[in-house]
Amino acid sequence: GHVASEGSTPVAVPAELRGGVADVSIVAPTSLARDREVRASSRPAPARAAAARPLPLQSPADPYNGLPTTTGSAFGASGTPRGCAAARAATSPFGRGFAPNQISTAYGVDRLHRRGLRGEGMRVALIEADGFLHRDLKTFAACFGLRLPPIRTAVVDRRRALPPGPETTLDLEVLIAQAPQLERIDVQQMHSASSDVAGDLLAAVSAALRERPRPDALSLSLDVCEAAIGAPGVPTGSIVAVRALDDLFALAAAAGVSTVVASGDAGSAGCLRESDSVLPSVSFPSSSAWVTAVGGTNVRLDAANRIAREVAWNDTPAAIALFAEQGITTPPAEAVANASGGGRSLLFARPWWQRDAGLPGGARLVPDVSALAGQLPGWVTYCSNRACVESDQSGWSTSGGTSAATPLVAAALTLSSQAARRRGQPPIGFANPLIYRLADGRERSAVLRDVTVGATDVTAAVGRNYHGDRGVLGVYPAGRGYDLATGWGSLVLPAFTDAALAAGRRGAGGR
Repeated sequence: GHVASEGSTPVAVPAELRGGVADVSIVAPTSLARDREVRASSRPAPARAAAARPLPLQSPADPYNGLPTTTGSAFGASGTPRGCAAARAATSPFGRGFAPNQISTAYGVDRLHRRGLRGEGMRVALIEADGFLHRDLKTFAACFGLRLPPIRTAVVDRRRALPPGPETTLDLEVLIAQAPQLERIDVQQMHSASSDVAGDLLAAVSAALRERPRPDALSLSLDVCEAAIGAPGVPTGSIVAVRALDDLFALAAAAGVSTVVASGDAGSAGCLRESDSVLPSVSFPSSSAWVTAVGGTNVRLDAANRIAREVAWNDTPAAIALFAEQGITTPPAEAVANASGGGRSLLFARPWWQRDAGLPGGARLVPDVSALAGQLPGWVTYCSNRACVESDQSGWSTSGGTSAATPLVAAALTLSSQAARRRGQPPIGFANPLIYRLADGRERSAVLRDVTVGATDVTAAVGRNYHGDRGVLGVYPAGRGYDLATGWGSLVLPAFTDAALAAGRRGAGGR
């Protein structure tokens, strides 16, 4: 109930902390990001930052960067699924979808399970804009032999629970498949019909962080295009709500919460689903400096469910071809632009952990890491409500998007935090400083799977008349090291967990 302000005198780093403090940030709800980053660094910029690495550039002659122009990142069925017969029969136009055991093996989650890390004693909060049917989750869990953790649902404005839909069902099923022994999952529902989406997100995230104990991870698969924020008639919200939400993510980071946010599903054209704009744009809240932004990939597995190939997710060419088979030659752009979101933020300056990596420019770059998002063939899900299936269909189907990749990464960071807790170490919490340090060191090839094929251009979905003579809308191909299609690539979870534990020991004064 009291008002306080930061001092006006320069911020100094104490002598005993010099060399260990990168930046000091002042959290102030009314300040802009660039004003809030108080320059109090006690160490010189690393030498590598002087020779910034160039990001990969897209070639108009090869807009999908090595992927077929007719199918993009769409792959056929691969690997060896387990589960009930009904789930194994769930197919996309490109074949059978991926079962939970396949994803667990592909990303190394199963190896953490064998260490006894399944989420015991940990909590995850989901921020959602639709509801779910508990019986759908029971059917899914029974099919794959999973335990269904306790789930508590709250509606932020205290109205009745939202009607069931595909989004929350997908998020929950991905989460329980990878962390089946969670102590509890909290679902915070927000009504997305208002024009203030950012304000609704602010209320939902605030409610999730007020829970005691706090969640170990916070997963958001919702986004608003940065370029449309505050535009008349566009349901996004005000810049004030965006700044306040960014500050709330900073407080979550300080409290040891891992906040994981989807980078969006419209590729380099982040505004397609909110306005007619097809200019390159990223989405908020994935552009916040205090969250881990998750992009999308697609994978081909070998018979043992190991990743044989991983590429940047871009199903746009395949989606166009599928519509054409139905006689629809000009489908809505938002229906066929299906690719990993990413790019340069318009709102937020380069955070210190990206500056240390020697990446060019002065804006926050998105995404940070990626995981399976491809919808062709996609994840196997069970959703029987009317929003998911037609009357003559079963509830088993396939799905995807960065909405699936995000709870997968949230589960992964939660299991890593569980490993740290067992050793009496701090949780992973805000993961980006660790991810970027590992990615920029000798451990990168062990903890991250670099994705070098594919791109997030969605020109084919919107038509060339939108962008003059440039030939392609986006400039975001995958490439060696960091790129705006997949970030640093995908986490190799066992090695990442081991590296995090080693970093925790060093941070605690160990050797």
